[in-house]
Amino acid sequence: GAPRPQTAPPTRRPTPVYRDVDPAGSAIVDVVVEGNTTIQDYHILRKLTVRPGRAPSPTQVNDDVRTLIDTRWFSSVTPLYRPSEQGMILVFRVTERPFVRSVEFRGNKKIKNKKLEAETGLKPNAPYDVAINQEAAQRIKQMYKDKGYAHATVTLLKGGDPLDRDVVFVINEGPKVKVNSVRIEGNSFVRDAVLKIGKQTKPAILWLIGGNFDPQSLPNDELAIEQYYQNLGFFDVEVTAKTRW
Repeated sequence: GAPRPQTAPPTRRPTPVYRDVDPAGSAIVDVVVEGNTTIQDYHILRKLTVRPGRAPSPTQVNDDVRTLIDTRWFSSVTPLYRPSEQGMILVFRVTERPFVRSVEFRGNKKIKNKKLEAETGLKPNAPYDVAINQEAAQRIKQMYKDKGYAHATVTLLKGGDPLDRDVVFVINEGPKVKVNSVRIEGNSFVRDAVLKIGKQTKPAILWLIGGNFDPQSLPNDELAIEQYYQNLGFFDVEVTAKTRW
């Protein structure tokens, strides 16, 4: 059969060549940004002090890198020089930080969204960070404990994966727990009233004022009573806190 016509191989664009520094130290012909996908070039370039037609010093370039990092828009900024037919181009290669798209609280009735937002500091367009989201869940849980909701749980439904952009907290408030009374048993040398002074766990007044139950305060109360007895010479004293519902 007839020979097949030879087709020319597809032309490949040459890979841009970058340099860490401009060896000639000449004026640059342009300043460009690469790697940005959500932040427009205009907003980035207006932060810079380097300008086309001038030879930037290493100090000036480093200052511009620091300025871009301080915006918290980027996790990394690398300045590079790219030769062209017109001259040297200064390139700022950036890696954008992800941003929070939305924040949602589900199940909260006793604490309003505004207070939770103020406590966590999370809001749309804030930098997205899994560690910050996880810490926010713990802070919300502590808020509820401080208000007497000892059994409150907070689950991070969304926001625990690096690929997430929405943050959703699922809150199970549970019942509010008050301390009805504080009893001390087994003491004969020291009166109950003396041992109760200065302790963190205190009963509510008329079930309305104070008295929020915090299980984390019990170890501190145990230690305080033990130290009090040890100061009196009872070195083998043992104090154990028990809760009765």
